[in-house]
Amino acid sequence: MNKDHTIVKPFIDAGIETLSTMAMLDLECVTVSEVDNFEDTLDYTSTMGLCGENEGLLVVSVGQDLLRKIVASMLGEEEGNVDGDLVDGAGELANMIGGAAKGTLANTGYNFELSIPAVIAGAKNVVTPQTQSNGVRIECACNGMPFVIGLWSEGLNGD
Repeated sequence: MNKDHTIVKPFIDAGIETLSTMAMLDLECVTVSEVDNFEDTLDYTSTMGLCGENEGLLVVSVGQDLLRKIVASMLGEEEGNVDGDLVDGAGELANMIGGAAKGTLANTGYNFELSIPAVIAGAKNVVTPQTQSNGVRIECACNGMPFVIGLWSEGLNGD
């Protein structure tokens, strides 16, 4: 599995574009690896179901310090003033990344709807999808801090 995979690349590109346009931050993909579950989550982890024709799960995990920078930039606030907005911000990040990837993938015939995001506050959790599908963990870096995207989908099988 690599970052140029037909289904993986749109999610990476969506993360890069979302952070660039919404928070004026640069995101870099570091590694892509196959996984059975999503271990060692960071401080805030958002999950979104991919529903319909192509089912799966999107996971976005980010540390508190980076999330504070992202949310502050998105809201035009000082970092110290956004703690009450971190859960909403984490969910919105997943929503924007999922939505952007969905739009790109629709042109390839890979179609899905997105559930509303659910946010887990707290690190070191394990997200285990109830699916036979392969998963990928996309390790990224933003301002020297980790930003991780997880993806499970039948479209990842065999590639």
